[in-house]
Amino acid sequence: KYKLEKTILNNADHIIANTYGNQDVYTKDFKINKNKITVITNGYNPSEMSPSSKDNVEKPCIFSIGYMGYFDKAGFPWKIFLQSIKNLVSNYGNQKILVKICGHISENAIKYIQKNGLEKNIQLFGVLPHSDAVNIIKRCDLLLLLMYENEYSHNIVPHKLYPYLGMKKPILAIAQENGEVSKIINKTNTGIVISSANAEKIDNTLSHYYNSRITNGFIEYNGISNEIERYDIIKLTKKLSDTIMSL
Repeated sequence: KYKLEKTILNNADHIIANTYGNQDVYTKDFKINKNKITVITNGYNPSEMSPSSKDNVEKPCIFSIGYMGYFDKAGFPWKIFLQSIKNLVSNYGNQKILVKICGHISENAIKYIQKNGLEKNIQLFGVLPHSDAVNIIKRCDLLLLLMYENEYSHNIVPHKLYPYLGMKKPILAIAQENGEVSKIINKTNTGIVISSANAEKIDNTLSHYYNSRITNGFIEYNGISNEIERYDIIKLTKKLSDTIMSL
């Protein structure tokens, strides 16, 4: 497999990497000249995103968390997240905490939710068209991202991160703290990345966000606009066009 990949990469006129981590793999593992590689990530569609405003202020005082995509893939820390939600409910009651999930969720996860008495706090929308899921999730106070934490996940960036960036709401990623996801979130200043091994920090972070939402009516957000706009698909498409034309 390695020999085949190396042959293809060496014989290509140019290579497009979808993350900077993958660019490093091409240069270090396959000895590809960096000048032969252009990084063009996935991105978000600005036409799907609402303006960056505190549009939850006039809504009932509910702390809402949104998740888009497969919730309970093998290796995802979904049980750790749900345990933190259970702890949050135990501390503050279940009337003001709501998790909205747009995507596939297994019977196993549903049973786990029921067993832990979280039915009133987890709203399941099922698998929806992308635009419908975006419309639901972008109205939430906090955006959740769950990731594997293994030797292969360091350079992986799930597609959902990009529309999350465009929604301009704080992101809580339960993922590797030194991976590609962490680098993007830190550079854009759009949220926090916590390893699944640090359950106490996840609990404390959710409590902080909850108290901010209930006390102030919103969660403070300080995303860096010019860094976020690098993931605008219009700009990325222009970069792809320029790369092709340069060849």
